[in-house]
Amino acid sequence: MNIDNIKKLFQAYFIENGRRDLIWIFGVTAIIILCMNLLSPYGNGSADIFIVLINLCIFPERLFNYLSNPSKSIHYLMIPANSREKVVVNMVLSNVYLVIGLLVSVFIGYSLSYIILKLVGGEGLPTYMPRYTNLQNSGRWIMLMYTTLSVFFFGAIYLRKKSTIKTLGIGLLINFALSMIVILVLFLNVRFATGAGLRSISYNLASNDLSENSAKGLFYIINIMMIVFFYALSFLRLKETEA
Repeated sequence: MNIDNIKKLFQAYFIENGRRDLIWIFGVTAIIILCMNLLSPYGNGSADIFIVLINLCIFPERLFNYLSNPSKSIHYLMIPANSREKVVVNMVLSNVYLVIGLLVSVFIGYSLSYIILKLVGGEGLPTYMPRYTNLQNSGRWIMLMYTTLSVFFFGAIYLRKKSTIKTLGIGLLINFALSMIVILVLFLNVRFATGAGLRSISYNLASNDLSENSAKGLFYIINIMMIVFFYALSFLRLKETEA
């Protein structure tokens, strides 16, 4: 990869989008977090995480919106940088620039709301930091966040127009289909093995010997494999588009 090409891609992005991101992504996110926490100062921070996830799903479509426009697509694909360099730059923008920017926005919005509530004399306010301490398994949340981002990143390249909605719809359909398959397999196994119905499934699931550490390790392995898989597909798809 050519470092100069990567620098130029970053420069081109920030010249065109830096101010817009500051206002319409980070600024708006901070304002939403501020208003939400003023309205619900005793929440546990789950709504804040939801706002961050929405931004993560939408951002890849903005990065690759040129693919839905023939003239913009030709202009971008003709930039003197190969598909690997373009994917790497957009991965850094999504996984580092966007994530850090959103975390700073949440911090600013929540801090301002906390200061305002303190100044107006809110009764029984929780202390500053514990608002987010009850978000257990933060490592799992972070892993799911990056897995989700990789899926929508690939969707933005492959689906092009309205990729966020299309990716979300396809994901829901796949999850529904897999859930039905799992339920059917469990039902048939229990039915033929014991002659019982669905009532005994909960017992069979509860009696498995998979330890918590093993389950956690399997969770991380699967998510890491998914992240690598979708970013590899993204590179191949963009390379195919350039060809």
